Amino acid sequence: MMIKKWCIAAAVFFGVIGVGGIQAATPARVTAVRSVFRTDVQPAFSRTVVTVDQPVIPRLVITGKGSVVKLTLPQTVLSPLLQTSLQAKDNEPIQKIMLTQQGTRTTVAMYLAQAIGRDDVRFFSLPPIAPQKKGMRLVMDLDNRRQEAAPGETVSWTEQSRRLPPSVPVVAPVGSDFLDAGQWQRLRQGVKGKRICLDPGHGGSDVGAAGRMSQEKNLTLAIARRTAAILTAAGAKAVLTRSRDVDVFAPHDGAVEELQARCTIANAYGAEIMVCIHINSSENTAIRGVETFYNGKTPYDYSLAKYLHTRVLRTGVFPDRGVHSGDFYMLLHTDMPAVLMELGFISNEQDEKILNTEERQQQLAASIAEGVAEYFIHRKK
Repeated sequence: MMIKKWCIAAAVFFGVIGVGGIQAATPARVTAVRSVFRTDVQPAFSRTVVTVDQPVIPRLVITGKGSVVKLTLPQTVLSPLLQTSLQAKDNEPIQKIMLTQQGTRTTVAMYLAQAIGRDDVRFFSLPPIAPQKKGMRLVMDLDNRRQEAAPGETVSWTEQSRRLPPSVPVVAPVGSDFLDAGQWQRLRQGVKGKRICLDPGHGGSDVGAAGRMSQEKNLTLAIARRTAAILTAAGAKAVLTRSRDVDVFAPHDGAVEELQARCTIANAYGAEIMVCIHINSSENTAIRGVETFYNGKTPYDYSLAKYLHTRVLRTGVFPDRGVHSGDFYMLLHTDMPAVLMELGFISNEQDEKILNTEERQQQLAASIAEGVAEYFIHRKK
């Protein structure tokens, strides 16, 4: 597979800068626009990244029959070094990009070979990365798998209401083997209507830890999908940062970009909690057990960690390695209470066998869902 890339840039170096808090009083400068047609992953997609040197409040619009996507940036000016038009080579999804300036409003228009709809666009931003202190990168992923928009329809949304991954398909069975009628009733009492984000650790080009028979990325996804299915069946509004074996940002991307993309999904969704699911590993193959990490950025992080950890321990599947405070990126950069769970050690033969059993995956998923419910029930009191 190959990667097709074409750029409009103000410099050879493409600045790595991210989200700021408030739009600046003086116009921000659009310093670069990059479009990449990713054919090295399936399904292939187009990624366009617009870089500005100060925070802005963008607006993304799909016009007409869905053949033009326009990103409008108020209080911005184009760098004088930027080209304002570029034609794509070959038969790429984005045929042309046009940059226009009207006063202090910049428009980046992408003309497409095939019409798309709102569900074909994923729109998010990235925060500052040292040494830059301000600015942002606006990222738009486009695919052409959906139907075109209705004739004359104009679909628009702002960066604050960008599209999120759809709810995950239910993985049968939903967990009836481990939850009786009373437990289901309490589960519904706790999670109905709650917005919950689950993050299956690693994925795509990042396999995570590896054992004798399995990889962390596949185990975390299996457990997270099952957990989301149980929560959804109980009335929660659960989403996953990834619902298949992919990188959330891009294959072989930097750690900060990948982790921030996951945080952005949870923050933009307005999730009330986030649960990051991982599998541990150690050079000492005798070590087993579950441990849960939290960061006290809110008054509720510890209680979320405690309820989840306690419920998983009740399964009797893993030994207890405790609840610990940690400065993991995703615990620090999410707006809601968040925890990171290490469910066993893939480096331990017994733990790995447990994690590769569908029955145990379902049992762990049910226990996580119960822990989430207990957290919400007790938080109400």
